[in-house]
Amino acid sequence: MLPTVYGVVELEPLELKGFAKTMLKKGESKTITIEVSPEQLAYYQNGQWVIEPGLYEIKIGASSTDIRLSGTMEITGDKMVIDQRSVLFSENQVQ
Repeated sequence: MLPTVYGVVELEPLELKGFAKTMLKKGESKTITIEVSPEQLAYYQNGQWVIEPGLYEIKIGASSTDIRLSGTMEITGDKMVIDQRSVLFSENQVQ
């Protein structure tokens, strides 16, 4: 995860939000789904967890230095303040 592409606040340059390890045989393919909750994008500021609307760049790769795919995801609506994050990890599926 990279900073917001268009948003109010600049987040840390790279944050792991989910992963799924899978082995592929030559010529084999699998579909990997990683569901990221907006709560995972919250940052701590002045004693509160804040979720900012905006475009977030998503990067997928074998490692943080081996990025193979990227895209954006958009959080819409107003800035949200929550007392505590209830979602810390993504939900993953390999098919």
